[in-house]
Amino acid sequence: MKKANSPINAEASPSHGNSITSTAPTKIACVLEYMVFTGSLNTFEGEREVGDHSLPSTISDLANGYGLSITRTDEKVPTRWGRPTIVTRYSIPDSEHMKAKVVLAILCKRSKQSPVVTHE
Repeated sequence: MKKANSPINAEASPSHGNSITSTAPTKIACVLEYMVFTGSLNTFEGEREVGDHSLPSTISDLANGYGLSITRTDEKVPTRWGRPTIVTRYSIPDSEHMKAKVVLAILCKRSKQSPVVTHE
């Protein structure tokens, strides 16, 4: 799936890599942005793609704190040693995308990022 241009990654902070600034996107906003504009995530992808070391907790916050419906599907993936392990893949159903974009706009506003209008 092609990545859309998004407000969170539109411009890097002047202190990129050095410290957190008041305009840095939150972890929950980064995860939600990825899921809305790029696709689903499992725990390993959450770590690699958006730097979330505790994706299940972030997903719980999105579901319980913001009322988003998140689809959870178990899947087998190989570990770094090649043995299979079961992880959960998280995705936002199409019926929830507009609501997710509203939540993302709220999160972007809180972190002083440009709000999302639509990227379809």
